[in-house]
Amino acid sequence: MRALEFAQRMQLVDRRIVYCALAIALSIPFLVDYTLPIYPDTYTTLFFNSVEQIANDPVEREKVVLVLSQWGPGSDGENGPQLQVLFRHLLRRRLKFVLLSTADDPINIALAETRLRWAIEDEQRRAHRHGESIPEWVYGTDYINFGFQPSPIFEPIAKTVVMDTRKFYKQDRVERKPLTDENFPILRRFHGVEDIAIFLIVSHTDEAKAVCGIVQRQVPDLKVAEATMGIVANDLYPYVKSGQLCGLLNSARAAAEYRSLLDPDAPTTTPADNAMSLGKLFLLAMVVLGNAAYLVTRSAERAGKLTPLAVQSTPMRPLSSRTWKTLFIVFAVGYLGVCAIELTRDVVTDSVPRQRVVDVSEDVGSGPKYEQVDLTQLTREQQEALTGGPEDEVTRRAAVRANAERARLIEMRFGEFIGALFTLGILAFLLGDNRFYRVVEAIMVGGIMAYALLEKWENVIKPNWVAPIVAGATSTGQRGQLLWLLLLGPGCLWYCIYSRKYRWLNQIVVALFIGCAIGPEFGKQVGIIVPQVLDTIQPVWPVARDPLTGAATFSMQRLEHLVFVVVMVLSLLYFIFFFQAKSRLGSGVSRAGRLAMMIGFGAMFGNTVNTRLSWLAPRFEYLLDDWLGKLFGS
Repeated sequence: MRALEFAQRMQLVDRRIVYCALAIALSIPFLVDYTLPIYPDTYTTLFFNSVEQIANDPVEREKVVLVLSQWGPGSDGENGPQLQVLFRHLLRRRLKFVLLSTADDPINIALAETRLRWAIEDEQRRAHRHGESIPEWVYGTDYINFGFQPSPIFEPIAKTVVMDTRKFYKQDRVERKPLTDENFPILRRFHGVEDIAIFLIVSHTDEAKAVCGIVQRQVPDLKVAEATMGIVANDLYPYVKSGQLCGLLNSARAAAEYRSLLDPDAPTTTPADNAMSLGKLFLLAMVVLGNAAYLVTRSAERAGKLTPLAVQSTPMRPLSSRTWKTLFIVFAVGYLGVCAIELTRDVVTDSVPRQRVVDVSEDVGSGPKYEQVDLTQLTREQQEALTGGPEDEVTRRAAVRANAERARLIEMRFGEFIGALFTLGILAFLLGDNRFYRVVEAIMVGGIMAYALLEKWENVIKPNWVAPIVAGATSTGQRGQLLWLLLLGPGCLWYCIYSRKYRWLNQIVVALFIGCAIGPEFGKQVGIIVPQVLDTIQPVWPVARDPLTGAATFSMQRLEHLVFVVVMVLSLLYFIFFFQAKSRLGSGVSRAGRLAMMIGFGAMFGNTVNTRLSWLAPRFEYLLDDWLGKLFGS
């Protein structure tokens, strides 16, 4: 009886207990070192092989790879590893690539630049471990960053981005120079869509649909592949099957699979991969236990063995004020204590932490991950890197570089402490709404808005609007540029939303934007639906016969298509409402359709959970590895 009562109360367990247990599960892989094998799926392998085919084709190698980065901090856990491993592949195979973005948030391209820098460092460390010469990649020759041209909707500009890329972006982001062949040697091989070997999209949405529906209608040979979040990937699988996409990366799992294909000598998981796997196993166990407890207690309640529990009016009881104050004091003491330990160690040893440089003779993974370095060691390293010239000049240049490197490491470490504080502040919301979370949220939102405003002014408004108007006002030969002032009219209409009397004027500009978006959407739907319909016209019987020998063979592809057709028909029959199913057969078909849809919804929910864990696990990696790891693990 006590077991039944315990199972009954499991259905009302406080979600904060589940959060704490999940946090423990996600932390274990960062504290206990172990690895698991990785088995790439078909879609990841197809993506990898598409890039390999370009690298092995002398003609395609002379073209460029277009990389569209459309993700931000919210999907960094999935899109970040995807973009980084793609950069590593392109860098290792010496494929020329162009990085660009049309995301409305300027921080997106900044995150892509960070991932590019990390990919270069990863490849250089790999070469160092294997005893190879340290590779170098020259900006403007091996790769180039076009920056971002923000657009709230991708469909209206999809064709322009792919087919008139250089005209659309006009100048690069790093050196702020016009995109001419003279300024950047890489552009001598990139003048139009025919010079694109493959279009790689890394996004938290499905921009590949727009490219397939709008651009591939005019350029059928354009290769397109997308890396996206797990919650979006379900919708893109049919486009790989129909040949519209030549590859698909599904969430952070696919990034790990791609990494195992790129580095077959080390096809194992990382602590972050293990954390996501352990988190999924924990949630799966909770789902099984919860449903088992529900089924057992429901039978007992119907039999009168248990009294049904009253459902709580609130799913999570708020913590008392005293509890919140106690938790905050414990957090403040712990955080300030970590700060004091870090500051004391750095002052006493006159050093700063950094990732340890692995010697060529060492085994991969042996020794500590971090080390403390002082100014003397940094100066010695810079002296070894500098060759040629008088000894005094080399010593002076080494000292300048060492001081700059030390300042960079200090700045990075200070940023890690700020990042840890904000991460913990956001995670505090899991215990309930509180002031600490709201303050941290306000600071982050304010900082993001300030950064976005400055970036958009420097990279969009000033060069594309203010500069032409100034040129038109100061030069008699460019008076036509003053027509850009006419944009002030519709631009000001947006702000009429704050007026009750003139709010209708805002609807005019909104209607214009909606019309501009719907127009390309029609063409997009035709371009993506027709190939999908044609792809469904396939044999459904899973046994195929050889036309010459007549031998029968089992076809997995036909079986998949048979399942697709059956599920599609059952789902459509369920939504036929103009007659009532009275026979046993009709009721069975209706139930089968509902069951098929529930299985589909379950798959979508599973990918949603996968997405959430891929966001959460990197935060624990940041706290336990980047922040505390440099303090206690070096």
